[in-house]
Amino acid sequence: MRNPLPSGLWILLAMGLIAMEPSAVSPVRAQANPELNALLTQGVAFPGGQTRKIRPPSMVDGLDAAGQRKVIDAIMAMKIGRPINFGDFTKNNLNAPFVLLIDEDPTYDGNLPGHSVNLWFVVHGELKTVADPTFLKNQFKPDESGRTDTLSAADLQQRQIVPRIIPEGSEGFVHGKFRMLDKDVRVEIQATERIVRTTTKESATVAGQIDRRFDSDAKFPNEWRSVTQGVVSGTPILYFSHGSYAKVTKLIAPAGALLVDYHFVYDEPEGWFNGANLLRSKLRAKTEGDVRTFRRQVKVAESGG
Repeated sequence: MRNPLPSGLWILLAMGLIAMEPSAVSPVRAQANPELNALLTQGVAFPGGQTRKIRPPSMVDGLDAAGQRKVIDAIMAMKIGRPINFGDFTKNNLNAPFVLLIDEDPTYDGNLPGHSVNLWFVVHGELKTVADPTFLKNQFKPDESGRTDTLSAADLQQRQIVPRIIPEGSEGFVHGKFRMLDKDVRVEIQATERIVRTTTKESATVAGQIDRRFDSDAKFPNEWRSVTQGVVSGTPILYFSHGSYAKVTKLIAPAGALLVDYHFVYDEPEGWFNGANLLRSKLRAKTEGDVRTFRRQVKVAESGG
């Protein structure tokens, strides 16, 4: 099955989307999500003790139409290349434009570790459709070489891990194993993500990052290995630098529009692609088709197809 977002790394967040159960709707801020708070205040850990904070959500809850329009204008102003206008960006069209920044984030000072990817686009549909775990599970499926496993209560108990009680949502743990990129497979990654999902009347947020308690776990480790001509080889190497979140917010105007605010920070070790930032070119080339596919699948889900 095709992953509708632009690379194997997106599967790490998708693993959490698969695991979550629907949560009660309550009027809370997106930052009530404790995992998002951790990404914003503590950041993603990198080898050597460095950290990198993730970009905050562009759209907060509680804005009126004018306030939302101001946020979207600021997003569109960041677009590299041909400028776009509000009507085109929010149009109910599979080919409506999106804004993608890969390491061009203005918050990047050139000295931070790893890479950042920031994506904004509009999809038309109901918030409950896009945030529904069943819908998300059907969208985010690893390819034939990959798999995801939701850790059971017994798995967590064996490791003395007690999921946090999230009044506005839920916490889950998912282990994923997959190979990087569709046609240029050189790396196999497996990791366990700690995911928190929260929902409000205006938005749904899913945030997660690799849980360091699984670094050397016998069954659910955080590691990567090289793949040569389809064969996994070499000694497993620790991998733990990845954090991401997605926030989907209902727009007041145009009616039926949802803003997808998607961000992640990750490490691309030297050994993956011999030091070349290969993912950057792959992500940029693949995003257009993946956003289009996501929009199409929302329409299909709401039509009962």
